Amino acid sequence: MVYKERDESLWLTRRIKSLRARLIFILCLALLPLVGLALADIWLGHLHQRGQQPQSVEISELLFGNAVLALVMWLAAALAAGWGAGRLVTRPLRRIRRGIIAFSEGDERARIRHIAELPEEIRLLAESFNRMADALAARDAALLKAVARQKALTREVHHRVHNNLQIVNSLMNLQSRKAETSAESTIFDEVQRRVTALGLVHGAIYQGDDLNSVKLDLLLNDLCASMEQSLRNARMPASIFVTADKLIASANLAVPLAFLITEIIGEIAFPREGSPTATDVRIALRGSGSGAVLTVETTRPLLPEPSDTGGSHGLIDGLVRQLGGRYTISPDRNRISVSVPNLDMAGR
Repeated sequence: MVYKERDESLWLTRRIKSLRARLIFILCLALLPLVGLALADIWLGHLHQRGQQPQSVEISELLFGNAVLALVMWLAAALAAGWGAGRLVTRPLRRIRRGIIAFSEGDERARIRHIAELPEEIRLLAESFNRMADALAARDAALLKAVARQKALTREVHHRVHNNLQIVNSLMNLQSRKAETSAESTIFDEVQRRVTALGLVHGAIYQGDDLNSVKLDLLLNDLCASMEQSLRNARMPASIFVTADKLIASANLAVPLAFLITEIIGEIAFPREGSPTATDVRIALRGSGSGAVLTVETTRPLLPEPSDTGGSHGLIDGLVRQLGGRYTISPDRNRISVSVPNLDMAGR
């Protein structure tokens, strides 16, 4: 960021405050005796003319010539000082300033070139800037390397967690075959669905470019495809239709959102009371300001009446609170809408 003085927009003010102008002013003060000499010559010439002496004209011409010479010397010295200050001081300083501005704006290759011919003091300043720029560039390179390594390690962690969750899911699938009652089998199915959802979130994290965020449209499609396959494996053919905007959310938000979708679909296909029923499900995720709205719709009631569950819907209520949102259910209870106010902050 380049800081500017309040009055630098005025050309005359910039020139008066410049180093060249100040050097010229100092030199002019140093040469004031020449001006005094010139004025004295002019005054003496005037006195000789008033005295009307025979040689007064020659003396006046001589004094006037001396005065003109002094004034010319004074003017030449001021011009020489201005040219020298610009050549030796202000022009090199402008080069250094341009290099600093370029470096501050992100050009890491910006350096002060051809500094051997500069005056020693300014050359030392330019060398100091070049050393500082080299040190900052080296530090930035080391930081980028460390960040890349940390990113690779984090991606590897998510990948291993994803694989471990798949192993856990497979073990539970084997164990569920030993279930003696339908209640035990239902418990295994519920846990497997949740583990699968968590594994898909970790898979979406390590496959993405940003390990702190998840592409919700891809996650939703993968999650619903997995749920649809699970329903078919349970001999309940069903179709889950997904419509999702290209939204990105924090990784912390993706977990409760995936669990919420899993629980809602689970309530549809595996109700607490009654036998499992195959039905088509339509899921939509739409952006709304800085948040999103999740809508799940089917042809039959999604959730039991609140009076049957003590005025709440258990885990679904808790997941919606974790998302920082709220939900509404249509009067015929075949449609639920969940609003998430902020995809960046919710779930943190």
